[in-house]
Amino acid sequence: MNPVRILAHGSLVLAVLAGCSKRSQPPAPARDAITKSMFRRGQAVSTGLLPTGKRVVVRTAQPNLLDVGSGRVDPIKLPAGAEPSAIAATGDRLVALTRGKSAKPVLFEHRAGTWHALSTPADLSIVEKQPVVVAVNDAAIVILNGKRLHRFSKAGWTSVDVPQRPSKRPGWPKHAVLHAGRLYVGTDSGEWGGELLSLDLAKHTWRPEPPTGTTTELDLPIRDLTLDRKGRLWVVRGLSHLGLYEGMLHRLGANGFELIASSKKAVGKRPAARGGDWNLDGTAFDAIAFDAQNRPLVLTGSLGVVRRAAGGGWTRLTPSWPDFVYVQGLAVVGETAVIGTYDAGVVLFELGAGAARTVTLEP
Repeated sequence: MNPVRILAHGSLVLAVLAGCSKRSQPPAPARDAITKSMFRRGQAVSTGLLPTGKRVVVRTAQPNLLDVGSGRVDPIKLPAGAEPSAIAATGDRLVALTRGKSAKPVLFEHRAGTWHALSTPADLSIVEKQPVVVAVNDAAIVILNGKRLHRFSKAGWTSVDVPQRPSKRPGWPKHAVLHAGRLYVGTDSGEWGGELLSLDLAKHTWRPEPPTGTTTELDLPIRDLTLDRKGRLWVVRGLSHLGLYEGMLHRLGANGFELIASSKKAVGKRPAARGGDWNLDGTAFDAIAFDAQNRPLVLTGSLGVVRRAAGGGWTRLTPSWPDFVYVQGLAVVGETAVIGTYDAGVVLFELGAGAARTVTLEP
């Protein structure tokens, strides 16, 4: 089963382009390790990555499509200059919901190198101040717009009213996944926290999704939410704020979200707190991806990329990582880990060779 990821921002734009661009750049020379000099701040601000096949969408104000093999980056556009309200992907499949130049939303799917218009629910409307959520899997498309749920399958569209999302924390969902008949959504409002909820697509009821053994008051921001290569759902929580680094990693099992690893560290205070099978220094967790053997790789701001062993325990793959980098997303394409940052471009890290190269994102 392929991972499912989502972007839910009213200003996002997506398309897949072929051909050259003025913003395309050749790969930087290979290096032996990731070092501080590779992170030149002041580049385009990114809110994360969206993997799609052998390429990765970099979520910037002018979004870019990165070809991982060549290191080439191209600005992204939709047909006729349309602006999407949300996009979603599963494997090679890309779906974009957009307002276009008219008030009527348009749904596009990218296939065979071009965009194809799909049908949309007759009563679908987009509210600018209320970002729409879109999620896809191989068989369905789900659109959540306020209290209205639209679902597309082979039988066509069905639309129903659902209760308002019972949020206790500010912010709109930034991550969403379809899994086992439910729509999981996670919010990330930084220092103001976050939460994970799920919507039963058959009964149309919401449910809080706290980790096993905790209360619903757990409020660390949801930094990532995805499926591994075996279809298991993982959630990453993390926060780096005022010298406090905190992270939690959970996987959905038969009895709910079970703790895999947790970490907490306050600058100037020792020792760091650890939970699950975490055996490294305290850090915040920011993103997760899975290598060809389905081993979890977690991206952190202070340790870089770490990998979980089959029997438990974690190993740093980037020992020369700087003291701290603001990171925003991780993807694995083949043997390459794609490391997204907040405003210091993208680093392509070869998992086997250990070499790294940079991709510049012009502001």
